[in-house]
Amino acid sequence: MERFVIIGNGPAGRAAAAALAASRSGEVVLIGREHPVPFSRPGLIYRAMGAMRDADLELPVPAEVQAVHGEVVAWSPEERWVELAGGRREPFSQVIWAVGAKARPFPGTVDPGFPVFSLQEWGDAQTLSHQHPRSWGVVGGGLVGAELVEWGVGRGAETHWWVREPHLWSERLTEEESSALARRVRGFGVHLHLATPVHRLGHPVVTAKGEFQVEAAGVAIGVVPNAIPGDACSLDAIAHVPHAHAIGDVAPDGPRSWEAATRAGRELGMRLAGMPFSASPPFSDDRTRCFDRTVTTLTARTPTWEVSTVDARTARSLRLGFDEQGRWVRAVAMGWKLRSNAIKAAFAAGAPVDALADARPFFNEPEGTRLPLNAWAQLLKDAAR
Repeated sequence: MERFVIIGNGPAGRAAAAALAASRSGEVVLIGREHPVPFSRPGLIYRAMGAMRDADLELPVPAEVQAVHGEVVAWSPEERWVELAGGRREPFSQVIWAVGAKARPFPGTVDPGFPVFSLQEWGDAQTLSHQHPRSWGVVGGGLVGAELVEWGVGRGAETHWWVREPHLWSERLTEEESSALARRVRGFGVHLHLATPVHRLGHPVVTAKGEFQVEAAGVAIGVVPNAIPGDACSLDAIAHVPHAHAIGDVAPDGPRSWEAATRAGRELGMRLAGMPFSASPPFSDDRTRCFDRTVTTLTARTPTWEVSTVDARTARSLRLGFDEQGRWVRAVAMGWKLRSNAIKAAFAAGAPVDALADARPFFNEPEGTRLPLNAWAQLLKDAAR
């Protein structure tokens, strides 16, 4: 009987475990370093704010899966075992590395004793939940940066946000969309500093545009893959071991989104179980939230051309992208609730502009969150030109 050992109980590892257990191909062991059972990583910010309990973040262990809490410190590809801190060994016939990523450390100078926090792991949320700084700074303009900014404002701290890029979320938004979002962020009392690299964290914080005094800082400048222990720790080495596999952020071009990681884990589990499956369409589903505005980007392929509408007053926008044949291949929405499955179905069907006349299937209730039909109609007129 096969014995599958999965290191990492994040979305990729949990999905692989569920697929393997459902196939009844053998024993499945799911090892988690941060917490005994899988948990919602997007929910960490709510735990840090004190809006959720630990139990609220916990996800059920897939049926027929043995959950183990511990950190893998060594493994033997030849003898087929992994060793946990404390000496316990788990034998395997197939091993899956799904150990995810950790927060990238601040590359500049950090003064001794200056409090610096991140929000990537279970323990980070526990630590932040006990902090109450009167002034707070955040380095990094991505999703976790926005969450740390919102955490500071929620704590009543005077909050500075330093973003290296000249536009907020420039990889997702146009300059006009970014300006509307930045204006809304400042409306919450945030001191937003764009095009401002940070050189030193301490008293004071030193940036390219001056010095600032804050009691503590959060750093959110991306992630780096967690290491795989042992001599055969490289991905190249794993690729040459027939019974070892890597998914998620530890694999080349590994998925970063929750949805992509889940899809990769499920498909690997089904493949190892010998179950027939059709690979999911590689649609990208990216969601980034900043206070009361969410930016959702759904992409089938890179568009050749786009049409867009922006309401700068409310910081709401919608952008539709089409390929050279006029097929809908991307939707970028800020401040609108999309029905992702309906849009992905339209992508898969190769829906052209004239098939999008009715906006209602693509927006969620309640009514007030729908895009006004006249704005949608104008977008389609622009697209048809």
